[in-house]
Amino acid sequence: MTVKEKAYAKINLHLDVVGRREDGFHNIRSVMQTVSLFDNLTVEAVESDKTEVTLSIGGVSGLPVGEDNLIVRAALAYLSCAEITARVSVLLEKRIPVSAGLAGGSADAAATLRALNRIFDNRLSTSKLYSLALALGSDVPFCLYGGTVLCEGRGELIAPVPSLRTLYLVIAKGEELVSTPRAYGALDRIYDGFADGTPHAEKLLGALERYLNGDEMPTELYNIFEQTLSGSSEVNRIKALLSEHGAKLTLMSGSGPSVFGIFDSNSDRSSAVEALRACGYFAAEAESIRI
Repeated sequence: MTVKEKAYAKINLHLDVVGRREDGFHNIRSVMQTVSLFDNLTVEAVESDKTEVTLSIGGVSGLPVGEDNLIVRAALAYLSCAEITARVSVLLEKRIPVSAGLAGGSADAAATLRALNRIFDNRLSTSKLYSLALALGSDVPFCLYGGTVLCEGRGELIAPVPSLRTLYLVIAKGEELVSTPRAYGALDRIYDGFADGTPHAEKLLGALERYLNGDEMPTELYNIFEQTLSGSSEVNRIKALLSEHGAKLTLMSGSGPSVFGIFDSNSDRSSAVEALRACGYFAAEAESIRI
């Protein structure tokens, strides 16, 4: 059987790190939002006497296609948990920029879990899929869940945030590469290992949640990882371009380097996309969605 599944990117409308855990991970407090930018997966699975997972990727070069790829790991984890022996073939059409703070790999893993569960008649419960997702990575549970969500802990503690407002977005990325472990290491140095926590930016979080429910737009958004940027960062240049072309709010997503801008309406975004592309940046229009 063959199914197609979309893997939707995420942005962080708010992102704070509130402590370092004994297991080496960090506790976060983040409002994550699914957006309409997506990868396409075509997944074929046939029960067999031997388990085999193959992956082909189009749209980008250089990504691993073995067990270093979250898609392959997700497929193997699903088959093992469901006690199924099968040949699985996945074709990934990559549209989400890689290493960008948009959870592209996590979204692909979550989409793989959803696709295989469809193929095998919902063999696994929602709670079992969630457990598999968490074992694969901190962002995978959200990508499985989707929508507008307050994520805490490593990202595994998920609470829906009621959102009536459609966000009109431009998502952009330069050539910078950001290592998430290094970004967390930089924050550990800034906050002395989070011995005393961080300010949490609670007022900004509250203003954001009220905005999503129809209140006035907040004056700013918050991402603690922006403190790790250099003054000459492409992130700052992209944020300036977005603001010059009508973005009301701008913020880096995740540990970067992708940036998004929020616009008043769909019609205000085209000039920003054109300007960003003219400067050589990736730029795409997107909207907030639920899955």
